[in-house]
Amino acid sequence: MMLFLRRATHLFTMAIVLGTLMACGGETVQSESPIVVNKSPNDERDYAAVTLDNGLKVLMVSDPATEKSAAALSVGVGAFSDPMDFQGMAHYLEHMLFMGSESFPEPDGYMNFAAENGGSSNAYTSSEITNYMITIENTAFPEALHRLSEFFSAPILDPGYIQKEKNAVNAEWSMRRESEGRSIYRLQRALLGEHPANRFTIGNLETLADKSDRELHPATIAFFEKYYSANLMSLVLISPLPAAEMAVLAEQYFSLIPNKNVEKPVVTTEVSFDDVAGKLIRFKPQRDLRELRLSYL
Repeated sequence: MMLFLRRATHLFTMAIVLGTLMACGGETVQSESPIVVNKSPNDERDYAAVTLDNGLKVLMVSDPATEKSAAALSVGVGAFSDPMDFQGMAHYLEHMLFMGSESFPEPDGYMNFAAENGGSSNAYTSSEITNYMITIENTAFPEALHRLSEFFSAPILDPGYIQKEKNAVNAEWSMRRESEGRSIYRLQRALLGEHPANRFTIGNLETLADKSDRELHPATIAFFEKYYSANLMSLVLISPLPAAEMAVLAEQYFSLIPNKNVEKPVVTTEVSFDDVAGKLIRFKPQRDLRELRLSYL
């Protein structure tokens, strides 16, 4: 999939909301009082939020005027948590989860279902979250939620698709590695020394190759089992359905995701500002470009 978000406006908004929800950490205790959702006075849509019994946080947006429904689920783990011997793991796992689940084993079934029902689906991996999203015709929304939920409750993770998805990840890296933006990103990253932000986050055939003492597939399953826990997940739903009906759908499908009471990954490595800050760097672009960039750490 993509390492960066390029989606419709309402999904972009959902992703921002998910980032805010993920910042709340990995607490699993369900609130005894109703969750208050603050919204703009100009926003006429109805909002409601619940925490499922497994600790998964759900925000529901009821919009009778919306022509399509959408869902986005964010997992509170990203590239900063990649194992050093398999850099790009979080991104690679994101790809593998599209390769079928117990109820929907077809490797292209999820993407085909979205396309056949007037929608689209995608995902992206960032430093501290991985986000999965889908837009769909309103009538197909319940099945879309069923399919999406099984990414996390019943994925197959078939080793038969290892090479296919390694190639897909490598293709993303190859497509971007010579771009101006990617070169500047690598330069900025290199200034951070041993900080996790200096890891190779996208992955390629070399970083995802089997190692002499550990193979990729069991390492992928271990990564999934370690971090993909309901208490580290947040879900946003938007559809014409009343919030109460969306809550029933969320409970029906997403409550099956196991809660492993995982502690949210936290980066404790400090950046040495004496080594990084206060630098003037001259970069020779490939294009005829004159630009001043100020970066704040």
